[in-house]
Amino acid sequence: MSPAVTTLENLGYRLLEDGHDVRLVNPFHVNRYKEIFGNSPQKDDRKDSRVIATLVKEGRSLHNNLPHDGYAELRHLTHLREQLLEESTRLHNRLHGWIDRYFPEYSKLFSDLFGTTCLGLLKKYGGPQAVREASLRGLTEQVRSLSHGRLGKNRAQQVQARAARTIGQTVAPTAARAELNWLLTRIEAWQGEVKGVEGLIKNELSQQKEDKYLQSIPCVGWWGAAVFLGELGDLRKYPRARSIEKLAGLNLYRKQSGKMESRLKITQRGRSLLRKMAYQLAVSGTHGAEEFSEFYRRKLTTGTPKVSALVALGAKILRVMCGVAKNEEEYRPLKERAGDAVSCQKGPVR
Repeated sequence: MSPAVTTLENLGYRLLEDGHDVRLVNPFHVNRYKEIFGNSPQKDDRKDSRVIATLVKEGRSLHNNLPHDGYAELRHLTHLREQLLEESTRLHNRLHGWIDRYFPEYSKLFSDLFGTTCLGLLKKYGGPQAVREASLRGLTEQVRSLSHGRLGKNRAQQVQARAARTIGQTVAPTAARAELNWLLTRIEAWQGEVKGVEGLIKNELSQQKEDKYLQSIPCVGWWGAAVFLGELGDLRKYPRARSIEKLAGLNLYRKQSGKMESRLKITQRGRSLLRKMAYQLAVSGTHGAEEFSEFYRRKLTTGTPKVSALVALGAKILRVMCGVAKNEEEYRPLKERAGDAVSCQKGPVR
């Protein structure tokens, strides 16, 4: 988050504490609207203030999305977890680079470089030379212990055979071991940090009344519920579920001029983490609840591209999440909800 955004956020919270009604104006709207004043792209603080005041006066501002209490905790904790996951990419690339330089055959034996067995063997032996010199029995015991019995002698033989004919560099062995030790220490610390933050998220989430309703949806786990509540805050601020789609940037638009008409796209404006979470839930939802999998298949049969179908499913899941949380009821399949609606229309039997 940039310093300017942080300053504005601080100001917003202070104004709310003082009892003021805080409204937000989208910088993109200010940038477009300023052309009206003087028909010029000139930008200065005086002109920006006039544009912002005009937008607020015309009712073209947005409700503030500054969460409080547990919602604020969830927003900051989920964002912290995202930052930690970005750090994992850098560490993964550094580790992959070390393996490519000193033991390139090693990565082909393990699908996950951050896996317990892969990291454990590197920590124990430090490189291909120590693996070659180790006894097969001792190496087998290490593999079996690290993998909790899933791997054994066969994998140990493969590791030792690859180490015996590796084409990795053998120069600067002391520097290589020092770099590996630093990487492994940093990876272990990162793993502990992620677990710690996830524990805080789960603890904070369990104190929110909406948690049990959101997690009753088949494809929504603790992460989906935490991001949903953290990004949205108090759901009473949103008059309808479509408002949440718009906040996630999943609302559709197209450009049309004369005979030219573009295809439908999503705006991709709003809370990016909420949009990312909705897409992740859509991917898991294709094999989850029957309601979601049928919706996805129906989109595909009508010729909708796979990505577009997943985006549409993500928007639907957000609407369902909004419904169960606002109504404070656990998820029920679509067929049950539709049956209730039919019963209400028929009325009581006389």
